[in-house]
Amino acid sequence: MTGFMTAVIGNKIEVLADRATYDSDGIVLSFGCKIRRLPHAGVMMTRGLVAWAEELEQEVSSLFSAARSFDEAVHQLERRFETEASWDEPIEATICGFDAAGPIVLHFLTAPVMDFASWSIRSTRLGTMDFKLMPPDAHSRICGSGTLADKAVFLMEELRSSPGKSITWEGGADHVVVGGGIDLATLTPTDVSVRTLHTWPDRIGEALVNRPSQSHKPSWVAYNKGAAVIRGSSSPQAQSRQQRRAMARKMARAS
Repeated sequence: MTGFMTAVIGNKIEVLADRATYDSDGIVLSFGCKIRRLPHAGVMMTRGLVAWAEELEQEVSSLFSAARSFDEAVHQLERRFETEASWDEPIEATICGFDAAGPIVLHFLTAPVMDFASWSIRSTRLGTMDFKLMPPDAHSRICGSGTLADKAVFLMEELRSSPGKSITWEGGADHVVVGGGIDLATLTPTDVSVRTLHTWPDRIGEALVNRPSQSHKPSWVAYNKGAAVIRGSSSPQAQSRQQRRAMARKMARAS
């Protein structure tokens, strides 16, 4: 899993991402920027095992290079997902850029993995927070200052304080999944810039450990309300992690 957030603010897109990659036990393998530049002033982020993430990034970059526009590249990528939705490896990617209507964020997911029953493509003109599409009220609160930079640590530390696991691993205990540091990418219709805003004292070869700041934490559950799937299956992916766990507990008590 990777901690990331995207936000459409006016005629630009801002992207926050952490800088750590790790194994299934949460042991850090490396640090580096997870925001990959694409032709046509786009970027992409991936989640999951490093090997297939790098392969996907290379394939998507080649596809965008061959396309004449961002719209054409996304159309070709959608067709690829539709025709190969039965891939054995789960694929998750978020792509940001500018189509004919303006700034857009697209989230691609193939299955099988966890309780995701099939493939889906979700899009938004507001942004994303972790797995969820950003609802309008959260967008107003988070983006009111015109940038994510002033809230980056505040928001990413909340993700850091919520243990989880990569969507590609079924077993294993939950662990800290956000670390290394925080990168901010700013996209305009003609340019992409990336800078590092913050670093944590994490170490390669060790597990990520949450060391929160003293600042109060935002209501992440409230921010994450309003997830929606605009294409794909009607499987439980529109539920939050908390909702799925609550449902599992309810079913266990009833049995």
